[in-house]
Amino acid sequence: MNNPGSMKMALMMACSVLVSIPSCTQERSGHAGFYISRANGFSIVFPEDWRINEGDGEILPVVEAISPLEEGPDKFAEYMSVDVEDLDRKTGLKEYFLRLRGEQIDEATYFEEIERGEISISGERAMYMLFDMDTPDAYLRVLQYFFVNGGKGYLISCVAESTQFPKHRTEFEETARTFQLK
Repeated sequence: MNNPGSMKMALMMACSVLVSIPSCTQERSGHAGFYISRANGFSIVFPEDWRINEGDGEILPVVEAISPLEEGPDKFAEYMSVDVEDLDRKTGLKEYFLRLRGEQIDEATYFEEIERGEISISGERAMYMLFDMDTPDAYLRVLQYFFVNGGKGYLISCVAESTQFPKHRTEFEETARTFQLK
């Protein structure tokens, strides 16, 4: 499976508005943004007006959601994705979090952690990290949630231009709270 900690993924996020992935075939539950991956054991509900794309789970995330561009000089669509990685069954949440954090720091040209902590989402223990990073096209603020369950690591990434992030943080947090392991 892919390595969700790679900064290459962040660069793909920054360029996601320019690159289209074929639309996914998703199961519906009466909500336009509902996505379920039975193969990877999770579901999530994205904002209704966001475009949802299914990736291959290898190079691309399992699923990504891209916001519509806003009025004015909006050059970057807000972005969310879920990556899934097979782990050794002994790997715990903190070890998974620290490994991915270390990889991001090592690969970034600029990385500044703003906050991190533990949280419970849908009854599951998770860790989160908020950080700034620089890409060739934009200065980004990224909120990530990390889960470990049944030999899999799950990473939810929420990305916006750093100046626009405060406007979208609540939407990112509400979407992440819909994540459920199956």
